[in-house]
Amino acid sequence: MPEIFALLDYSMAPTVLIRSALMIYKSRGCLLLMANSVVVYSLVLFFLRDLDVYQWFVLAATMVILAIAPYLIIFSALKSLSREVEEGNLETLYRDRELVTMRTKLSSLAHLDNLTGCYNERYFLDVLSESIAMSERGGYVFTLLILRYDQFDYILNKQGLSQGNEALKLYVEVINKILREVDTIARLGADKFGLILSDSSENDSVLVFDRIVREISRLQLTEGQDTIATNTGGMTSYFRGEAPEAMLGYANLALHSAMDQGEGGLIIFDYESTKELTKE
Repeated sequence: MPEIFALLDYSMAPTVLIRSALMIYKSRGCLLLMANSVVVYSLVLFFLRDLDVYQWFVLAATMVILAIAPYLIIFSALKSLSREVEEGNLETLYRDRELVTMRTKLSSLAHLDNLTGCYNERYFLDVLSESIAMSERGGYVFTLLILRYDQFDYILNKQGLSQGNEALKLYVEVINKILREVDTIARLGADKFGLILSDSSENDSVLVFDRIVREISRLQLTEGQDTIATNTGGMTSYFRGEAPEAMLGYANLALHSAMDQGEGGLIIFDYESTKELTKE
């Protein structure tokens, strides 16, 4: 018996109860009503035994109707109740699915940057942790690239915050067209973005950076100005045993070193030379 109850879906309990009631109705309920009917009709026949054939026919028809009517009424009521319960369970199922969909959507929105639509730093760190775990298991390489949109402050000063925000959205749009679905981009600061390039060596990632440089150089910053859009980058690959925060710190260190040398450059963090920075 415990095994049987363990198989029951408790969300369907009302339906089970209704079906049980129907079974009882078809067995014990029927027998009880039939027994009562036999007793009542026997008494009627005893007191009305002197009736003629026509009267007997009318009486028999009436008795049959009276005998069947309770069954029909009860069966109809139980069937209607069973249908309402099943419809209620179906409605509950749809509502639960809607809630799951809504929660999934809200969870996705919680991982996105409101302005640019790319991921936020919290989600970026989660992906970085997963990438490190995959690399630890072997056979997987990836590169972490931090980019700074060099002209963001310039656009803010010339055209204001609204145009600055539009420039950031366009910048992210250009990068997204270059990245693959397996890559990740997230906003890490006002004008700073992090990229996780999956299955990419440092040489592969340098090519990606060069392509980004070419594409964003075509962006028009302000009307009547010849300023070319650039971004500065800091890059690092995974060194076994490093925590996500440490790896992100090395990429930021490389970025700041590149910024010290001017706009538009790329610095790769070198683990082999006692973690010194070397220019690519």
